Amino acid sequence: MNIKKQTFFFEFSLILILISLFFLISNNFFVFYVGRHFDGCDMMWSPSSLFLKNINVFEIYFSNLKNQYIHCSNYPSYSISNIFFMMPFGAFELDIAKKLWLLFNLILIFHIYLIFKKLYFEKHTYYNYIFLIFLFSKPMIFTLSIGQYGVLAL
Repeated sequence: MNIKKQTFFFEFSLILILISLFFLISNNFFVFYVGRHFDGCDMMWSPSSLFLKNINVFEIYFSNLKNQYIHCSNYPSYSISNIFFMMPFGAFELDIAKKLWLLFNLILIFHIYLIFKKLYFEKHTYYNYIFLIFLFSKPMIFTLSIGQYGVLAL
């Protein structure tokens, strides 16, 4: 099998793996592995959602209503730019926003794979296996499960 066919086959397989990973993470299949549910606690959804509803998130944060309006640890103590960056996700309900954030992260992971493959490992097949190990590693699944910004930082 030539290199182009082999690369196409692996990239197509990787897309199928990422699609299945989306469903496995969003349905809490990896709870036994990482010890956390798919809860989106680190995804800054609450400040963006409150901002879009014309509610001052800082007033809510410093009032007694904090636990009613703010999901998990989505406190506005992070950069204000996070509120604006997460606005497209804040427009949706929390469950839909978590799945969209997971999908966005998986698309970024696929692009990271393509960039590194093209720049550094174009003729090496061992990179594919290293990437799969990275993809199913406990830190990566944990990052995707709780909605961290780690993938975006890569």
